[in-house]
Amino acid sequence: MRRRTPLTATALACLLAVAGTACGNQVNSGDGDGDRGGDGDGGAGSAGRAKGADRADATHGTGPLSGTRWTVRSLTAGGREYRPPTGAHLAFEGKSRASGSYGCNTFDADVTVTGRNVTFREQESTTRGCDPAVSDFEDRLAATLRAGALEFARKGDALTLTTAKGDHVDLAAGKTPRDVPLTGTKWVVNTLVEGGSSISVPGGAASAAHLTFGKGGEVSGTLGCNRFSAEAKIGDDGTLTLSDPAMTRMVCDDRAMRTERALSRLFGGAKVDYEVNGNSLRLIAPDGRGAVATAAPAVPPTDGATGRTGR
Repeated sequence: MRRRTPLTATALACLLAVAGTACGNQVNSGDGDGDRGGDGDGGAGSAGRAKGADRADATHGTGPLSGTRWTVRSLTAGGREYRPPTGAHLAFEGKSRASGSYGCNTFDADVTVTGRNVTFREQESTTRGCDPAVSDFEDRLAATLRAGALEFARKGDALTLTTAKGDHVDLAAGKTPRDVPLTGTKWVVNTLVEGGSSISVPGGAASAAHLTFGKGGEVSGTLGCNRFSAEAKIGDDGTLTLSDPAMTRMVCDDRAMRTERALSRLFGGAKVDYEVNGNSLRLIAPDGRGAVATAAPAVPPTDGATGRTGR
């Protein structure tokens, strides 16, 4: 299910295309400096230029921002800093669209840019039930993006969006990675998600816990200690369903067993939200608990019985 709400946040996308060299400077509103954006309020000539530039900016499109994934690093609101859930990001597509994730729910929007401000004109988002702590962050991030035109500043691969009240979102840029296929990939679990917090898998269990989804509707691997196999039904709505697993009955150390108990919550027939971003897989159960896994490097083919790596 998707909800449609008007959002006056910022058209991040267009911002870089129109920012040009100004993106590398700290932006101060109303400074009237024609060399750093030309949209100050210092005189008829500069005002006229700013008005024309704004019209051009608003139709310029996302430009160089396309193909870039902006990862949310932190949110500061009301003088307090909040750390985002794993996966919170923004990406820009085509001339005037943006999409992303608040950390649980995904969204897309129309985007425009005016001067040194960016604005999301319309937004649609999913309405999944999330862990309360994650929902709290999502609400705060959405409120920040709805706070009016956001002023942007970029230094290298760092981007900051700031509201008129001084609340700001800090993001980091990187090329959008090609998504690894869900099936046929060995996914090594490195993070457990509980209560909106991300917890690294304890040492020892980190390399042992892994899953591989087969193309025939099955999943197998280990949960940190015991090997398992189960049925996996992959839906078209971003969810999958894992049956109760058939498992071996070994007993391992406490760290491995804690990891196994946490991962076992993903099984049992309930719908699990999944998202593949580049080489990362995120699995979240209805109670907000889950795991994040990374695709294991592909193993080079071997040369027959010799076992030599093919070149």
